[in-house]
Amino acid sequence: MVEQAVPPDSPTGPNRPVITATGFGGGFMLRLAVLVMLELLNSAVRRPQDIQSALGVDVMSTITYIQSPGEIRRRRTKLILGVLVLVVAIPAAIWFVDQALRPLEPLVGDLITRFIPA
Repeated sequence: MVEQAVPPDSPTGPNRPVITATGFGGGFMLRLAVLVMLELLNSAVRRPQDIQSALGVDVMSTITYIQSPGEIRRRRTKLILGVLVLVVAIPAAIWFVDQALRPLEPLVGDLITRFIPA
């Protein structure tokens, strides 16, 4: 007995809101983990108590480091270039891959089926 096909009531494809929320959540957790690791691995002296505990001597006074205008300019340039890479270069690279090399939807589907068993 063959019956008439019935179209589904809702799409059976990927749940895009869940994928988006998972991506944002995973990115946030990864960023948080990197920041915590950078903080834990940073051995820079920040307070006079750090000098006192490291060297075992009493600190009478400290001299604050003042950045030169060239150092400030280099730091701002690095910050601006980093933001430009995040805002322009990465989306441009993703767009290029999607348009010139291979559409992203089948590529992501292949990656999901390869790394997440059904």
